[in-house]
Amino acid sequence: MGDNVGVQPSDAYDPLIPMPELTPDALRAAVSRIAPGKVPALTRHLFEATANALQIRSLAPLRAFIHSWAVFVAIERHPARAARLRALEHLVDAGHEDPTGAIAEIHEIRQRAVAETCLTLREHRTTPPTEYVTIGLSADVACDVARQFEREISTN
Repeated sequence: MGDNVGVQPSDAYDPLIPMPELTPDALRAAVSRIAPGKVPALTRHLFEATANALQIRSLAPLRAFIHSWAVFVAIERHPARAARLRALEHLVDAGHEDPTGAIAEIHEIRQRAVAETCLTLREHRTTPPTEYVTIGLSADVACDVARQFEREISTN
């Protein structure tokens, strides 16, 4: 995964950086802060996604790019989570133990990261969190507000 160089959380459970906006530029800036060694891979992936999107006349490759790198950032901005994920992946790759528990935990970590990005909310909602960000809320707070909004709508 990444190499969280140069940025330290103020508390063991605090993220290194806030969750960025889900744009290529914001994700590139976040990756450059928390995992600078991954910037070339992000740049290659963006180039390939853009070329594929133009070729097939679909935004799907760009959406996949955003999803992939947003989840990466959501995981890597929490050093303990990123380290745990790497340890679990190593355990699965080694093949010395039954990987069932490790695979389940990997899935949980990735699902938690997807939830942090608000990607599922953004795909199914009428009021995107970016509208909250434009009024001065951070992306993290915007996701919390959006989740609350979704709960209120679903109960009415």
